Amino acid sequence: MGHNATSIQLLADREIDANMEYHEIGAPLSFLAEKGRHEVVETILARNDANINLGSPLAKAAENGHERVVRLLLARNEADINLDSPLAKAAEKGHDAIVRLLLARNDVDINLGSPLAFAAGNGHERVVRLLLENGADKESRNIMGRTPLSWAAGRGHFTVVELLLENGAEKESQDSDGRTPLSWATGNCCNYTAELLLCRGAAVESRDNDGRTPLSWAETKMAEAKPGGWDPTSLRIIKLLRDRGVKSDSKVRYGHNTL
Repeated sequence: MGHNATSIQLLADREIDANMEYHEIGAPLSFLAEKGRHEVVETILARNDANINLGSPLAKAAENGHERVVRLLLARNEADINLDSPLAKAAEKGHDAIVRLLLARNDVDINLGSPLAFAAGNGHERVVRLLLENGADKESRNIMGRTPLSWAAGRGHFTVVELLLENGAEKESQDSDGRTPLSWATGNCCNYTAELLLCRGAAVESRDNDGRTPLSWAETKMAEAKPGGWDPTSLRIIKLLRDRGVKSDSKVRYGHNTL
């Protein structure tokens, strides 16, 4: 079956098996949901013979921002709202209208797939706010042990970091490598989020599993940039930390001063 308008329309034909997984497109309903073809999705659903969960159509519609398709699928009681984490996929892409639709359901698992971490890491403030208002776990961790605050801080999303801190997120949370949100912010030259964390009392001498401090990570970043010239962003972060009395002494299991 080809990826063209004719084949898509043929999928609505009652003679076509809605539950067959075709070589090129997989399950028809899932394919159509991913493409946002709400008119054909509606026709297939009206047949009442399609497996509504085959190929995770809800997750694919949510991920791609197809609100009308999501509404059609949610209207069917047999749709599995948690299959392949539709909420996490919508949160990652910042589709706040779809996130709101999914959160309106009592059976949605608000922490499945770490939707808050995805939204925070991508700077989707409205989605982060929605998830927090609905009771998402502020300290949920992904496979690397990183929290939503860690992701937001390490990617420089100031307003999201501020929002998480206002809602009580733990600023000293350590991931699997022992790194804190401040460590990620300084190591990625995110000086605004680093400064915000410092203003909120983040520990400047915290050490990760290799004995490295936030200053060590900032100095490494600056050293890496030396061949291309001094990085003023790194210099600002380093000054902020040194002004708080931090010394360049990160030798534990690292072997030498960074600078």
